[in-house]
Amino acid sequence: VIHSLKNLGVTYSVIGREELHRGSMIDKDLVIAVGGDGTILNTASFMDDSIPVLGVNSDPTRLEEKGVTNVKDERRSRGALCGTTAN
Repeated sequence: VIHSLKNLGVTYSVIGREELHRGSMIDKDLVIAVGGDGTILNTASFMDDSIPVLGVNSDPTRLEEKGVTNVKDERRSRGALCGTTAN
């Protein structure tokens, strides 16, 4: 997601899910939640109806996910959020 935003010249900010609070995305026009279902649902619970949330499930087959053997391990999900404003 970050690579695509950079290639498109989109101005964005990234925060970890543990940094999310109700005011952290107030000035954004779109929030992209990258992670598992929990990250996406948690993100949506902090947003009001004026900011769309796009959920992207992280890919557990990627190299950085190899070696995680516990399927319930939270490390399988990046839990990162990208917020952007319309240019």
